[in-house]
Amino acid sequence: MMAQWDLGPLLRALPRHPAKTLLITGDADKAVPPEVSAEAASRMPDARVVSLAGLGHLAHEEDAPATAAPILAFLNAHLD
Repeated sequence: MMAQWDLGPLLRALPRHPAKTLLITGDADKAVPPEVSAEAASRMPDARVVSLAGLGHLAHEEDAPATAAPILAFLNAHLD
């Protein structure tokens, strides 16, 4: 199903994305490979990627604490 998506408009818009952004990927994700997240982040002015070792596409279900840790660190670093 995702193979039929036209991501062109989204990819062209990413350089104009103004918000600090955290992308989280599992390094074993077969649905959205980590390289896709890295490419998306490289197109945004203020984005970073965290890759979680041994986790797949449903990292938040596979290891909720490991997924929550970078989210909490990101929020703590960027909230006033």
